[in-house]
Amino acid sequence: MAIIHQTTAHAKINLALNIIGRYDNGYHQLDMINISIKLGDIITLLDDNTRPIYQCVGEFAPQNIVNTDNIVIKTIKLCENWANKVFPYKIHVEKMVPVGAGLGGATAQACAVLRFLANLWAIPAEVCYDIAGQIGADGPFCYNQQPAQCLGVGEIIKPIMLPQKYNHILLAYPHSPLITADVFRHFAQHYTINTHFTRPPNPSEWTNDLTAPAVALNPTIGELLQQLQQTGPLMYNMSGSGSACFAIYPNQTACDTAFHALNGKYRCFITGQVYTQNTKYI
Repeated sequence: MAIIHQTTAHAKINLALNIIGRYDNGYHQLDMINISIKLGDIITLLDDNTRPIYQCVGEFAPQNIVNTDNIVIKTIKLCENWANKVFPYKIHVEKMVPVGAGLGGATAQACAVLRFLANLWAIPAEVCYDIAGQIGADGPFCYNQQPAQCLGVGEIIKPIMLPQKYNHILLAYPHSPLITADVFRHFAQHYTINTHFTRPPNPSEWTNDLTAPAVALNPTIGELLQQLQQTGPLMYNMSGSGSACFAIYPNQTACDTAFHALNGKYRCFITGQVYTQNTKYI
């Protein structure tokens, strides 16, 4: 089978995640700072139109490695409906991004396929962003990949200038996933929303309001954050609703040292920020 296209579906991390309100439908109103990172699932499109069209293998692949009902398939169907065409390829995914980690892996896969189809079928940008919004709250950000402040439930993206480049990132996964809905539910039941939230200008002071409920559900996350703090990073945090956490370092030596200290007890990755042509810095 010939390879038609290959790309990386870059994961994201939330440098900050704050809950600033709640909508009448029960969803929380968010204010986040997101960046894309180099770690990602490898997406290969093959010249093969046999079914099923989606196959997933690798360290973090689901037990059912052939999946015909996921958001990648949903994205393809939305594009097919718009273009009045039939997707002619097979999607092979090497799953590199941990599942249930707050890294947007599945959404990133769907958006990587969406970018390919946008080019193949000349789908306008406004249609792509509409489809990305239907994929999930992280969809517009994962489609765009540019550093952004993400508002609403995550679907409103405002490109931002970052105070620095984040080239030396240690990502640590505590070998256990969390379900996003469970973390938000625990927050709603046990914590108060700060409706007067103001984000500090210094990134080292940025926070994630879902950390406390995530730690309550999985105490290992609290231990991981303490150990990351002890490695002396510029900043550290939990990403999204967990369970993965990250730390950012001033140089590769410091990042490598932290990796060797923590890898094994946790599944660790050395990564860095993805740069798009629109990425800007203060």
